[in-house]
Amino acid sequence: GTVPQRGSLAARDPPRHRTRSWHSLREARARRIWRERREHVPAGGQRATATRAAGVRPFAVWLASQGRSPETVRGYIGVLGLWERYCRAHRITPACADASHVIAYFAKGRSGLAPATVHNNVIALRSYYRFLVATGLRMENPALAVRAPRVTLKPIEPYTVTELHALLATARRPRDRAMLLLLVATGLRASELLRLTAADVDLERGVLRVRGKGGKLRLVAPGEAAMAALRDYLARRSLNIWQEGLSTTSGLRHWLGRLGKRAGVTRPNLHRFRHTFASAFLDAGGGEGE
Repeated sequence: GTVPQRGSLAARDPPRHRTRSWHSLREARARRIWRERREHVPAGGQRATATRAAGVRPFAVWLASQGRSPETVRGYIGVLGLWERYCRAHRITPACADASHVIAYFAKGRSGLAPATVHNNVIALRSYYRFLVATGLRMENPALAVRAPRVTLKPIEPYTVTELHALLATARRPRDRAMLLLLVATGLRASELLRLTAADVDLERGVLRVRGKGGKLRLVAPGEAAMAALRDYLARRSLNIWQEGLSTTSGLRHWLGRLGKRAGVTRPNLHRFRHTFASAFLDAGGGEGE
């Protein structure tokens, strides 16, 4: 074949298909760099590792290690799911989002919600980024740039004596009666009630071993009526006391709602039992903080 002479056009210019290929590679690399800078994503294999370490499951495990209740963990994971959906729609990596992304999310994505809902969303996202900081995946918490709205809590009225009698009269099953009397006599949280096992009940001493927030243990004396109802119920049960469809706070709410409807009690609420207990305690001469 003919050898191109120095300085000729054939010697200087590569074939056209090679020129286009080179430009395509350069443009693809530029697009990748632009996308990574826009999303603040680590390049290469670091991206996949960081995404897994910042995922839902590690966050849930971390929350549990901080003493959060299962109900709180589920709520925070739900908020994180909404945040991840927003980030995908805006080409943002949640673990690498900055303060401007979080601010825009609450200005647009969460507008129109009740202040209490926005407050809970802010707290949940702060916890998520606190987890990332604690595990070394971030240096700062961008959710701190958003101020959680102040929430005015509505006063919760305790149950009246008439309402309590109506609920107890409707509770014909031993389980229902035992649960109601425990809620009234102890002021236990719903999560504390659900965590009780037969091993936590000391029928001889008349006390319960209760696991509170953060896994803290305390002894509670429910009184003779509640312990008698619990003794009657435990004679029919084994290890898991409230196994019959009441393993979650949501199930407990549905149980109380059905009971309240049959009893004709309006606004049955689990938290009202704590206020009822506290009110009775103060009326009996107890002091706040005791």
